[in-house]
Amino acid sequence: MLCIYGMTEAPPTAIATAEEKLAHPGPGDLMGTPPAGVQVGVEDDELVVAGPQVCPRYLGEPPHDRVRTGDLGEVVDGRVVLLGRRKDMIIRGEHNIYPGLHEPRIAALPGVVDALLVGLPDEETGDEEVVLAVVLEPGADLAAVRAALPAVVPGSAFPDRVVAIPQVPRSGRIHKPDREALRCALR
Repeated sequence: MLCIYGMTEAPPTAIATAEEKLAHPGPGDLMGTPPAGVQVGVEDDELVVAGPQVCPRYLGEPPHDRVRTGDLGEVVDGRVVLLGRRKDMIIRGEHNIYPGLHEPRIAALPGVVDALLVGLPDEETGDEEVVLAVVLEPGADLAAVRAALPAVVPGSAFPDRVVAIPQVPRSGRIHKPDREALRCALR
């Protein structure tokens, strides 16, 4: 089994075997090694792709030789590691918080079914309030989840508020978590 990472404008960008993905110690999600001729770099924490597979232009726009992916990531030892989506990044002070790095560890805590981190505007600080929304197993205790968080979430990403929700809102064909719907529900 292979994981092929790419986008419509630049397929494929990186390829990893199932064994490579499972062996990746983290943080982030290993996407794999770019195929021959494909260059992946990072600008402002965002993955940028160049190579013969990159679309030559967007309709009505000037030609380009590389595309920004919208994905936050890094290239480590020639392998692409995905850290999250730029639009999902939460900014608090001097820290950029990538929810995708922390949500799987939170969701693996006892009593937690699902977890989503979102940022809400904080009028007082001008930054974003970090809110963790968790779906709990029946009978699970939110206080116990809060107490377990320091073991899996570093201080720079620690939530300002933790709330229990009945389910993570989802949308689209593949039912991705709908962070905007959650933000609206939490406001």
